[in-house]
Amino acid sequence: MGSTVLLGRKCDALEIPSYGTEDVARYLHIPYPTIRYWTLGGTAGRPVISIVQTHPPLMSFMDLLECWILASLRHKEGIPMPNIRAAVETLREKYNSKHPLAECEFETDGVHLFVRDAIGLVNLSKRDQLALEGIMKAYLRRIDRDIEGVARRLYPFTRRGYLKSKIDVPKVVMIDPTISFGRPVLIDSGISTAVLANRHRGGDSVSALAREYGRKANEIEEAIQWETRAAAA
Repeated sequence: MGSTVLLGRKCDALEIPSYGTEDVARYLHIPYPTIRYWTLGGTAGRPVISIVQTHPPLMSFMDLLECWILASLRHKEGIPMPNIRAAVETLREKYNSKHPLAECEFETDGVHLFVRDAIGLVNLSKRDQLALEGIMKAYLRRIDRDIEGVARRLYPFTRRGYLKSKIDVPKVVMIDPTISFGRPVLIDSGISTAVLANRHRGGDSVSALAREYGRKANEIEEAIQWETRAAAA
């Protein structure tokens, strides 16, 4: 994978404080205390992610994206937290990155994190040690980026079990800061998943909603189930 280290500038819509920590925990299937620890820190260490607003805690799309990537690194790739912390600190210091986890495309051997620099793969977890080529594999495929490399859209996992999936899973729900004020919607639309769930609870059937919105019934059902599980988390 031959990506640049930092992937472009961000527009204002990506930095608006739009999401509470509880929202992010529900959307991404991450325990609320974990989100609090990652973004606000605790007795065991400083925050890993620097959020746009801390009093009260509110997160931007870029902050949400960093939480999702951090969850992927921890749950799917099994990267040790000390190695992630070292990588984040290296990127902030060396590359002046405001959102290291969202602005970079990583490669990993399952233990360390790397980015491709002009002279090869740099091991961020070991403070700039170069790595051998050919042993890394990119894995972050659920983020849409524009031609400048800026992250614009996230397709979160709709089921907690997908966090550890070794295969690509369907993209049903998307979060785009320019659509529906950044709230989750059905993929490639402005159809709110919360509205679908509320209407279903009010008596509308999945098939009726599918006909009305012109979508597949399994997409409607998956969005409703995701909202139901998220609300119960």
